[in-house]
Amino acid sequence: MFKSKFFWYNLMAGALLLWPAVIFLGYFFGKPLWGWGVFIALIILHVSEIKKGIQVGSSRGISKTKSAVKAFIFGFTWWIPLSKNIIDN
Repeated sequence: MFKSKFFWYNLMAGALLLWPAVIFLGYFFGKPLWGWGVFIALIILHVSEIKKGIQVGSSRGISKTKSAVKAFIFGFTWWIPLSKNIIDN
């Protein structure tokens, strides 16, 4: 299961949906500050993963810029399968 491209691509899709979902859910449940707080926490978490994403991307011949952007957007759902040769880029 964890070696499946399908599994990791679904997690990446979930990561994409998570960004706007936390803000929407905050407003939906009448707690917009909660939604924005979780959104900011996601930003901090994903920024903290950029260094590792660049390391993994560089080892696979991917530019630092592309690695940083993908690590920021997808987080560990991008660099873990890349490091395990499950996905190509």
